[in-house]
Amino acid sequence: MSTEIKKHIPIKLTYTSFFRNGRVLGDLLKRPGFEWVTEARHAKRGSDWLIHQSCNAAFTPFVADVVQQALALIGQDVPVIGGSENCCGEIQYILGDTDLGDMAARKAQQGFSILKPKTLISICPDCDFIFSQKPIAKRTYNNANISSLVVEILPLLKPLMKPIHKRVVFHRHSFTEFARQDASNLKIILEAIPGIVILDTKLSEGPGLHCQTTKPMPPEDQLAMFKEAKRLKADALVVPYHSCYRQHCKMQLSHGVETVHYVALLGESLGLKVHEEFKLLRMLNDVDVVAERLIARLPENKISHDDMRAIVTRSIFC
Repeated sequence: MSTEIKKHIPIKLTYTSFFRNGRVLGDLLKRPGFEWVTEARHAKRGSDWLIHQSCNAAFTPFVADVVQQALALIGQDVPVIGGSENCCGEIQYILGDTDLGDMAARKAQQGFSILKPKTLISICPDCDFIFSQKPIAKRTYNNANISSLVVEILPLLKPLMKPIHKRVVFHRHSFTEFARQDASNLKIILEAIPGIVILDTKLSEGPGLHCQTTKPMPPEDQLAMFKEAKRLKADALVVPYHSCYRQHCKMQLSHGVETVHYVALLGESLGLKVHEEFKLLRMLNDVDVVAERLIARLPENKISHDDMRAIVTRSIFC
């Protein structure tokens, strides 16, 4: 009688397509001269701060770029580490692959630990939440959202700021203590920028941890928020997260109210280079035109039109 035992090996997603969009567009949307590292061993060690540009933040690289420039103004050389190699595991958790999510969270934090920062600065609220829930043993650094860093260095930046005359709606989330802290930080930052007028609104709060492609702000709520902003003669809706920025950018086309990440306002006030390529492309409002513009920046025959069109549709026209 055979005693052979057959081992069942479950089939897992590779997540290659999820990360490929960020890999392709990240390089095409960044400002020339701005770079990040994907492997910790290539980055500077021992900085007070380490900026983590998570996988989906690759679509809005100006956020990490502007903050790095702002830190340079006060004499701080802070590295940026990013790419899918440093994913927090949120995508895997969403799709039920808890083991792969745990592995991604662990490996990312191990990479950050190699660089020995005092504080890891995240751009994405999912990263904030997961790294707080899944800390590796003997982690030696603190974890904070990028809004906390900006608030910390505001006293040094304020003397360098120039006025920006804008009436703004303050978009925020309050689902968790992390989100409430970010909202509080955002208000402090906006109040510090001379010329900014924060309008009193009732419909500008977003759902959940943040607006995102998997759980976006419901269309009817989004529409009500922008109708209110237009009625109040707002120049811009200011958002706390890269994901909110991606969802709401398109509303400028129908309502004339610009969606602005608070870091872009900070950069403008400080006279820094703010390269919002995502917004510029989205305002063209034509998937094929955007695909062709991006293909033209690549080596010949690198990506087909249909392939680039699919990437643009999912990641810019979302």
